[in-house]
Amino acid sequence: MSEPAEWQHPAAVVPLATLLRARRAELGLTLQEVADRMADVGVTVQRQTVNTWETRGGRPDKYLKALAHALELKPALLKDSVWEASR
Repeated sequence: MSEPAEWQHPAAVVPLATLLRARRAELGLTLQEVADRMADVGVTVQRQTVNTWETRGGRPDKYLKALAHALELKPALLKDSVWEASR
């Protein structure tokens, strides 16, 4: 798995929602495709759930491994991202 270089440095920690949106766009995936990739590793979520994580905040802690798989990232990168509730 290879993250963009700017995401590999600890100083580059970004809000989780921002990271999720940016990485999904970078990979050219739809919300449904992210949910489908998560299902490939046995975690079932709806596309609306992924949308919630990207837009209204929320911390998908129990789904981090599957979400990391779907977005081709290391789980630690998601775990270390900053949770920020939307305003």
